Amino acid sequence: MVEKTLKVVCGQDSDSIKKLEALCREKAEELKNKIEISNGNTVDVSFWTKGMPELICVGHFHQNKLGEITFVLDFSESTL
Repeated sequence: MVEKTLKVVCGQDSDSIKKLEALCREKAEELKNKIEISNGNTVDVSFWTKGMPELICVGHFHQNKLGEITFVLDFSESTL
């Protein structure tokens, strides 16, 4: 069950895909330490560029069996 959807803005549409992927991973690592997720739920986070917004990826955050927050970044939905 998706609990909520959040939005993160990083990079610019003129940045390379490699740079944008690295920025998204960096922001996701920071976010996983701050986000609160109920057991069994998922929080989706969309990652967008600044200025003319383009979707970079969607991060799916959930709590594993050990109670740790983990995530997967899905770049297949990118509009770049």
